[in-house]
Amino acid sequence: MKANTFKSVLKKYVSLKNFIFLFIIIYSTAPIVSQITSTFLTTYFYMAIVVAAVLLVFGACRLQNIRELILLVLPFIVFELLEISISDESSMLLIGYRALLFIMPLCLGYYLIKNDFPISVYVTVTLVAYAITAVTTIIGCIRNPGAARILATIKTSNDPVLIFFNWANIGGYSFVYSAVLLYPALIIAYKRRKIKLIFALIPTVLLFMVSVQAEYALSLTLLVFTSALFFIKRNLTQKGFFRLVIVFLVAVIFFSSVFITLMNYVGQLTGNEEITQKITAIFSGQDQLNSLEDNRFSLYMYSVDLFLKNPLFGTFFSGNNVTGGHSFILDALAHYGLVGAALLFLMYRAIYKTFYMPFCEKDGYGFVIYAFLLPLVLSLVNTGMWLFDLCFLMPLFLIAVYGKDYSQKRLGAKYPRPAKDKWKERADTT
Repeated sequence: MKANTFKSVLKKYVSLKNFIFLFIIIYSTAPIVSQITSTFLTTYFYMAIVVAAVLLVFGACRLQNIRELILLVLPFIVFELLEISISDESSMLLIGYRALLFIMPLCLGYYLIKNDFPISVYVTVTLVAYAITAVTTIIGCIRNPGAARILATIKTSNDPVLIFFNWANIGGYSFVYSAVLLYPALIIAYKRRKIKLIFALIPTVLLFMVSVQAEYALSLTLLVFTSALFFIKRNLTQKGFFRLVIVFLVAVIFFSSVFITLMNYVGQLTGNEEITQKITAIFSGQDQLNSLEDNRFSLYMYSVDLFLKNPLFGTFFSGNNVTGGHSFILDALAHYGLVGAALLFLMYRAIYKTFYMPFCEKDGYGFVIYAFLLPLVLSLVNTGMWLFDLCFLMPLFLIAVYGKDYSQKRLGAKYPRPAKDKWKERADTT
């Protein structure tokens, strides 16, 4: 009996797919792991991991689910092919790898909602990886002021500064904003009474320290407003959430000075004049945004103007691939016009229906809606689509928080038929 139990536990926790999926989580979270991999195993090792992960997901799919998975990833593949076509990439190997890398989060997330897996192990590994990188990022940025911002400007993987910071496990742009996007999961866990307040506050403080030391004003701003969810009732509905959004937008329009004062106070608490200036500029309008060194508002409007001048196909056929470069969504509209808008709609709709809509009957669904919309807001005002958070890590935490009830539903457990069906069956047999 004990031998059978040991074998079943071993089979559940020790498997090739678990190793691959967990390695991808750690690799994507801890810069030192990616540096170790590229130094001692070469970049091709992780390429093989990505290929194996996608193949394992398709291999684990039942025949009826393969069509569903293909339809899920199809608009993403089309969009990525458009992105590749306007890039300078010519290697077919790298083109294929880039396409697989783009759809990998969807494949991993789809596997989570369709198969059984050790949820506690995945969540624990993810939390430990983020916690360690957060601590080393704080220490690294204290020792090397501006390190996280420097990482965002480095173009090549062979840059000695990048390699030095990677060995110090200092997280840059991707890590900082990825952690911010997962912050709603922490609040949802607290609201659902899965963790006590103290275990919610400690990671919250850590996140604020990371944003302050990394000197990312937008990440600090998102943290401030996401923290307001702590004071919202735990049974927030979808309608209740959108009412709050309307109230917030009205408040920003008519009481912007209050928000400026609040964010200026938050900025002053950081002790960094530059980050204070950027935080207050976010709510101070066009002139203040343009006063920053990157002329952010002008860059947004440049992408919007390109879209308005070429509304159908954008600049795709003109050969002009230069856009504002500070908004994933606006740049996509500038590059591909209404075709790009349609693809964006199809991609985000597929993500919502697959990974977030299954929780629509759950208590506090308004928080889930927020967790879905936060990456979209970030993609509107900054670069990146954040699929790893949207399609893999956030669904993982939501499954962990909502527990066995959703777990049974996602595994396709058979539920009793409605009473009217039972009476019909009884009538047919008599």
